[in-house]
Amino acid sequence: MVSDENVDMVKEITNLSRVDARRLIEIYNGDLDAAVVQFLTNGQEALVKKDTAWDESAFAQDRDGGTETNVPSFQIDSSMPDLIQVDPNLSAMSRPPSRVSFRDGATEIFPGPEDFMGEQESGVIGGGQLRPATQANYDSSKWALTLHGEIDDPDPPDRRKTDDEPTFMKPRHDDDLLPNFVAIVTHIPLVRNIVFSGRTGVDYRVWANWWNGSIREEESLESLIDLNDEEYDDWELMAEIQRLFAFAELTIRSYGSVENLTRMRSFQNLPPDSDGPILPSFKQFMHSFEISFSRFQADLNLSRLFRAAVVKEEDGETAPFYTLDIDLDDLDEVLEDLYDTLDMVFWASPDSNFEVASLSEAPKVLTVQLTRSSTKTDGLGISIAEYLYMGRYMTANQEMARAVRDAISTARAEVKKHEKELKKLLEFTKKDGTVVPDMLRVFDDVLRCAPNRSNVSEVVPRVNGLKDQSMFDELDKAYQKLKANVEAVELKKKGVIATVDDHQNWLKAEENKSLPAKNRGYQLRGVIMNKNTTYLAQGFRSKEEAAQEDDWDPKPTGPEWWKFYFGTAGTTSCDRVDVSDVLRAAENDSKNVVLVYASDDAVDVPKLTPIPEALKAFVALDNKTFEREVQTHVDKNREAVRKDRDTEWRDFRMIPPSKSDDDMWTNFIK
Repeated sequence: MVSDENVDMVKEITNLSRVDARRLIEIYNGDLDAAVVQFLTNGQEALVKKDTAWDESAFAQDRDGGTETNVPSFQIDSSMPDLIQVDPNLSAMSRPPSRVSFRDGATEIFPGPEDFMGEQESGVIGGGQLRPATQANYDSSKWALTLHGEIDDPDPPDRRKTDDEPTFMKPRHDDDLLPNFVAIVTHIPLVRNIVFSGRTGVDYRVWANWWNGSIREEESLESLIDLNDEEYDDWELMAEIQRLFAFAELTIRSYGSVENLTRMRSFQNLPPDSDGPILPSFKQFMHSFEISFSRFQADLNLSRLFRAAVVKEEDGETAPFYTLDIDLDDLDEVLEDLYDTLDMVFWASPDSNFEVASLSEAPKVLTVQLTRSSTKTDGLGISIAEYLYMGRYMTANQEMARAVRDAISTARAEVKKHEKELKKLLEFTKKDGTVVPDMLRVFDDVLRCAPNRSNVSEVVPRVNGLKDQSMFDELDKAYQKLKANVEAVELKKKGVIATVDDHQNWLKAEENKSLPAKNRGYQLRGVIMNKNTTYLAQGFRSKEEAAQEDDWDPKPTGPEWWKFYFGTAGTTSCDRVDVSDVLRAAENDSKNVVLVYASDDAVDVPKLTPIPEALKAFVALDNKTFEREVQTHVDKNREAVRKDRDTEWRDFRMIPPSKSDDDMWTNFIK
């Protein structure tokens, strides 16, 4: 018998009707915990009683078409179609209809996990039967097997971060890199100051599961401000970004979520000159950030925060961009580092498909996405710069940079000329077409057999019984002449390479007074390897704060680097790493890498803006919610352990014989 008290308790938690609440308890034999957990996990399916009893004899009986020998192993159509009148043009569905009804009011209020997942693909197969694979391999460009679903969260105690760890963002179910990008920019001081100096609301109305991206249950700021619809959309987006930045700095959770950010109308708006959505969405974040914060902070020039502009030298056309996307396979030249790559993109060699261009506007935060599909190299195959100087690519420095660029181009052409000379000196082609690549080495091996150069004279050929010393003398003269010519060419080559290095170092010089515009420097602040793996630089001090410290080092060694990994099974790790490990991973561990650089003035800010009190209260309330969540989890585990211990004791303790046992033995003896 189910008590009314238990029915009321389940009804309050699940928002079911009393009839459904009573039925739910009855299905799970009065176990309230199991009933509630199953409903929250499976939704309306929990109200369907599972009847696992069946007639085993039915499996031994023949089924429709079971006696046929030519029927495929999996059959949709009946083996006797004449018995069933159907339209022959209809095809079988590729998946059965759902057993769950989504019309119930409780489902709308408390959606199940499936409601947070993307929509399933729908469609039909071409015929009435699903047949086994008939080929060993299929064209991978025509199909793909993808993982699509929720990423589980670890248990609450495993989601608490230590005091010095940075806060990351949970990956989304697709390959979107927005969570990684947001986690990185929350640790860039200039971006942080812009976010916290914006207009703030009185109350940010936290809801319990905001941190993991759950759909909010009420509007957060609409009743507090008087704005039109368009202004409110931008205000709502700005408030959500403020939440995320405050959360990243003050939370005791190890990670948050950007799901609610992606649901904002203003986030989904397209730029006026766009024919479609900006993809990936971390670019959309830059655009939306710029629009929403500019509306309420007109005194700030946010157009150069994330966005840059490039000018083509040929026609003077200007093209803005948020991310410098470079496919390394499109560059024919042999690339050694990131500077070589950027030189090819902006300066372009005469035989390349690129146009000569320059940066008319340099952003505060520079994002570079490098991709490579070739299997000839591991990862990207180029070295990544921890510190990047972009002055050479600025339009204001174009004339000076062109002169240096031409000098570098001439020097590199001279290097190639010397390399051809060396190849001509060292290579020798035999009559059979075989090429000997290094004649110096061949000469050296032969001359080792000379009597005055080795103790292996017994292997030296003899002419009329005497050692042919004259032959070795001639070979030695040729060897010395070739060696002198090779050394002379190599010396010229080294001199030209040194000239190229001097030009490169001149372009990288921080205080380069010859350049009309400042040689803007960029520090690497984050590396995105994939949606699950992020490296970010944490730690910054304003000049004002650093000046108050007695032990302040005017030349700090740099920020702390962290690696965050979120596995598909809900496993997480956050570890300190050295910057050399970050650069090595960016170079070798992925063929699609996003580099996030911040200019010196974006990192070395005069003063950090205080976090507004309303945002502090928002995070403080969420921290209290998390503390309760952790404590509830601990209490449940303790109770489960206690129940298990009691069960084990009950199973193993000795049970004294009953009176019925005594009567049985008495009758047996009689």
